[in-house]
Amino acid sequence: MRRYWLSITLGALAFLGLGGYYFRAATDRMPDYRLVTKSGDEKVAEALTLLGAYAGRREPEYVQISGEGSDYRREQSLYERSFGSRSQYLFERFVELRKLKQDHRQFMRGKTDAAGFYRDEKWVAYATTERHELGSGYSEMWLKLDLLNETSGKRTNYSVNFSESASFSYVYDVQLIDEELHALVLDEDGRGGERVLRDIVVNVSDGRVVRSDEIKLSGDAKFSHAISEEAITEPSANVVLISATGGKSGKGAIYAYDYKEGKLAEITVPGDSYNANEGQLSLHHGVLTSVFSNKDGVSFWSKPIEQASAAIQAHKLTAKELGADKIVFATPRNNRIYVMKRKLDISQIAVFDPNNGASLYEGEVVLGGDSLPVSGELSKLEFHGIRY
Repeated sequence: MRRYWLSITLGALAFLGLGGYYFRAATDRMPDYRLVTKSGDEKVAEALTLLGAYAGRREPEYVQISGEGSDYRREQSLYERSFGSRSQYLFERFVELRKLKQDHRQFMRGKTDAAGFYRDEKWVAYATTERHELGSGYSEMWLKLDLLNETSGKRTNYSVNFSESASFSYVYDVQLIDEELHALVLDEDGRGGERVLRDIVVNVSDGRVVRSDEIKLSGDAKFSHAISEEAITEPSANVVLISATGGKSGKGAIYAYDYKEGKLAEITVPGDSYNANEGQLSLHHGVLTSVFSNKDGVSFWSKPIEQASAAIQAHKLTAKELGADKIVFATPRNNRIYVMKRKLDISQIAVFDPNNGASLYEGEVVLGGDSLPVSGELSKLEFHGIRY
């Protein structure tokens, strides 16, 4: 009998705990923030969501703010908070993956590496790597390909062994050119050995490996990372590769790699070299955009990667020129520069053209009409990202 009473007591405590959780969530009203337009084209902000935290409680509350209002993490169900998956994040972050899931739910099942997707008018492809243990300290690395012909509905899987020494590998990009699938794969010996970047080319009709080219950057610089098209399923003939010499200097270079030709072209940047430790890069429809920011201002440049050797100049805007006391962060996206800034207690966002610095949009975060008029609520917001 005592055992049953223990079960009943534990069940009651669990019920009271859940009840208390939902009661506090319902009665503890959070400020209602929203993003409003100050100037410029309101359409620029239609898809914008500001990601940050509200510091008005004992623990910071994760919040997302858009023109529709604010959405706090605490307002999610306990199940969503506890068991939210990586795949859910992907579908929130990438609109093209949401479309893929709507069109091909079965194909998308279990796929969580955003860089591994590709889609054009005929093909949907996904590439990832697997490590197969062979025993006695030996292993093999395999490239796993899942292909769907949207015209015929036929689905095909291929496996390609590409390394017998790597302990780690990662797919940076997938492209399909002339019925040949290109997988840009980094494999690395986790014991501090060599990092090898490969362009593995597979015939999509029979799974035959056409070639596996090691991509070597010039000089002593080592591969750091790759920048592929922002729309991760968008076809592209090129990918951008970043090299770095290592150390605190971050000195390196930027290259455009042509998949079809298998050739590298160094991209001329403002100044003597590119600093891999500073700023951010994005690639949008073949146009590369760079932005660096600190509290005092932003500097940026933009150029088509087809004009790799063309000289360009960087543009600069100070916080004062942007009407701010300080810059919080800046990021490139959609061939635009997005700047989060602060004026007194007000969080603001500016969007402008990276080619000339022309303003496209200005907005700021305000308290909604049904929020409690608590002094200083606007100063309790800290932002760390933007969803586009």
